[in-house]
Amino acid sequence: MSRIVIDSEGFALISDSGEPISRVDWLDLDRVEAYNVELICLDFFAGDRFATVTEDDLGFEDLVPQLIANLDLEDPNWFNVIQRPGESRVLVYDREAGY
Repeated sequence: MSRIVIDSEGFALISDSGEPISRVDWLDLDRVEAYNVELICLDFFAGDRFATVTEDDLGFEDLVPQLIANLDLEDPNWFNVIQRPGESRVLVYDREAGY
């Protein structure tokens, strides 16, 4: 299980052994998508970089409110939407679209 470490500029995903897996900065984000495959997952896209976090990662519950605080989300209730059966993918944030 990985660990999410949040700071004022974004977050880092750290492996069990303490090695950095990826880094996401709020200002660099192009898009965030959520989906549910027996657990909630978030894909973060920033230029040619890509990171995925899941609700199994330590700190996930702290990351969700940080999305609302740091990004102009299309739908701040995306978390409730993605929990519904049958929802495949939800666009959480898209810089180009303005949300």
